[in-house]
Amino acid sequence: MPEVQAVPAFQRAACLALLSAAVCPAWAAGTVLAIDLVDSPGTAAHAINARGDVAGSFAEWPCDDHQCVPVTHTAVWSTRDRSRLILPTLGSLTIVPATLDAVGRVTGTVTDFATTSHAVVWDRVGAGYQLHDLGTLPGFTNAAAAGADASGRVVGHASAGGSGWRPFVWTDATGMVDLGAAGFPLERPAAISPAGWVVSDDHTWSLDDAASVQPLPAPPAGFYPPAGAALRINDRRELAGFLVTTSGQQLVYLHRWRPANGQWQLLSNSPTGHLSSWRIASISRDATVLATVTGNGVIAEGPDGLAQPLQARLSPAYPGVSVANAGPANERGAVAALAVMGSAKRLVRLEPIEACSGDCLQVSDLSMRGKFVDDPDDPGQCTPKARNKVHASVEVVDALGQPRAGVKVRARLLDEYDLNETVSGRTDAAGRLELRHEGPACVGAVTLLVESLRADGSHFDRGKGQLTASVIPLP
Repeated sequence: MPEVQAVPAFQRAACLALLSAAVCPAWAAGTVLAIDLVDSPGTAAHAINARGDVAGSFAEWPCDDHQCVPVTHTAVWSTRDRSRLILPTLGSLTIVPATLDAVGRVTGTVTDFATTSHAVVWDRVGAGYQLHDLGTLPGFTNAAAAGADASGRVVGHASAGGSGWRPFVWTDATGMVDLGAAGFPLERPAAISPAGWVVSDDHTWSLDDAASVQPLPAPPAGFYPPAGAALRINDRRELAGFLVTTSGQQLVYLHRWRPANGQWQLLSNSPTGHLSSWRIASISRDATVLATVTGNGVIAEGPDGLAQPLQARLSPAYPGVSVANAGPANERGAVAALAVMGSAKRLVRLEPIEACSGDCLQVSDLSMRGKFVDDPDDPGQCTPKARNKVHASVEVVDALGQPRAGVKVRARLLDEYDLNETVSGRTDAAGRLELRHEGPACVGAVTLLVESLRADGSHFDRGKGQLTASVIPLP
């Protein structure tokens, strides 16, 4: 098995004082993450933009007893107006988002994964999104989009059954243009960086210069040549993704390529097989890599840090929470992800936080208890008349540990299906708030997530205390 080699830590300069956020590392050693709930239950974290809008997927059950197959929707959650906007599709085709730009435009593909695919963009129009089919190149029947750069140029490929494919670029002004005719490789683009660097099946290149085409770097010993579909690229032509071993098991390992040293760096010793979850999410300008390895979200800080569980970066105020899938990060270091709270996955935004100073408030104690209340006509069964009764107790203190009265607490109640309810109240003279909930039974664990504490002149400390708790109501 390959062995991860430790490397000296990179010494970051305080470049934010001199340069722009776009060229400075978004992550610093010791960064602590807090949880902003986006939606629940979540099924995928696809993209995040600079202002924190998230493109992802969530599930809902069209039947009251949850015994039916859930329906998955793909949507954008806007921070501008706190809305959830479901993306339309064509017929019953599945939506595969690739990028989400600064103004909320989504680029991606709608497909049946077999015979039909359309490259599309979704633009926000009023209170919703409108789908725009980008068409395809002459002589081809299908198209798929790999993503868009910061100037709105969409790259992808057109295809026609088994007759091959052609790369394209699309803009609002030019429509779809054949990149093969301009001298670029006749390959499928897999990803594009904000500045227009592309990784395709077997090459990297700048969308501005056909002479920039270079083959993908040779693999390290024991691995097959890299495949562009399993890689991401940044503005410095650095790569991150998974390489496949030449052994019989053909396991995949997370790697990073930096032209500066001309070497593939093994980021994780954890082998990932075809039966476990793995995904490359992003590589930032400072070469920080986000990925999912064996069903766990990981981060490898740039330029040469090794993969570490994202869970280890969560504030200790979120006990028992794990990160099941890592999506990409934005320029501020916020990560779109799926976090497991209770026993269900939630679509979240993981936000870097700083140590609280001044008049800081924290939840010093959070406890829950729950009871299953029988249907009197059918005891012990999950009928519509059976109920859950849940009680949560929240204690708020100041930085000195003294109880704080009059603090407005806002929290979210969640179960494994439909429950996503905001609850709030003010603490009493002892700094305590009691919250009660009654709802359908047999919905798994019920979780409380404290989202904010508000009092004049005070700050919410998400780096200490306890902000999550769960209970499974029992008879």
